[in-house]
Amino acid sequence: MTQAREETLMNKPHPLEHYCGAMKTAMGQAFPGERTVFRGYDLHQDLSEMTWLELHLFGITGKRFNKHELRLLDMIWQVTSYPEPRIWNNRIAALAGSARATSTQALSAASAVTEAQLFGLQVQHMCADFLNRTQQKIDLGQNLDEIIQSEISMHKYIKGFGRPIAADVQDERIPAIFKVLNEEGLPQGKYTQLVFEVETELRRRGMNLRPNYAAFASSLPMDLGMTVKQVVCYLYNVVLAGMPPIYLEALERPEGATFPLKCSQVNYSGHKARKWDTT
Repeated sequence: MTQAREETLMNKPHPLEHYCGAMKTAMGQAFPGERTVFRGYDLHQDLSEMTWLELHLFGITGKRFNKHELRLLDMIWQVTSYPEPRIWNNRIAALAGSARATSTQALSAASAVTEAQLFGLQVQHMCADFLNRTQQKIDLGQNLDEIIQSEISMHKYIKGFGRPIAADVQDERIPAIFKVLNEEGLPQGKYTQLVFEVETELRRRGMNLRPNYAAFASSLPMDLGMTVKQVVCYLYNVVLAGMPPIYLEALERPEGATFPLKCSQVNYSGHKARKWDTT
């Protein structure tokens, strides 16, 4: 390394230098005993009329949604809160209750594993990202057929289309979402229209892959102006309402009574019982 290069590196400020000292943030600050600032507004005065959902969305986007948009965004949450203890993440809430964990431990653990790649929030992220990238390419003049071919060649699937557990029927959550969309007089924006265009192209290829919940739970918030990262933040607790009933029900059963298994129920096919030489 030359001396000039060494001097340049020595004189170059560290990338974290700017962040030393007092925390710099534009999001807010708490003044205990006085007030709390939330995105430039007084949380307890200026934003006191907001519902929790409105505040949640305002924190993510900095935008105030109207009552029609809020009802749609609320419904996207509501339709997938299933109090079904066999579902992978809900099972953790039930098992935690069976082990007498606290509600915070149970719901936090169950929420953490909601970010699964096959069914969970990683699907939402990949679907929203696909729609965003595809729309950008279309805006630049690229053909949808070429985009889909490239996507399938690279990943062998398109997240948001197809549902292995019920492949031949429509996702039961979608009609409920579109009922609210129509009742509130909200239009289908470019991302939602893109979902239907992708479905048409997949059918043309002989692939009967209907849009699932993830497709519209991504496209509709994006049509309302959310970015990919904002969509994922908005959806982080999308199944949460189904978890507390499962946890509380587990508390009503005897400890350890969630999915108990007798030894006689185990179909063991390994080595036979062996005698240990203890001499």
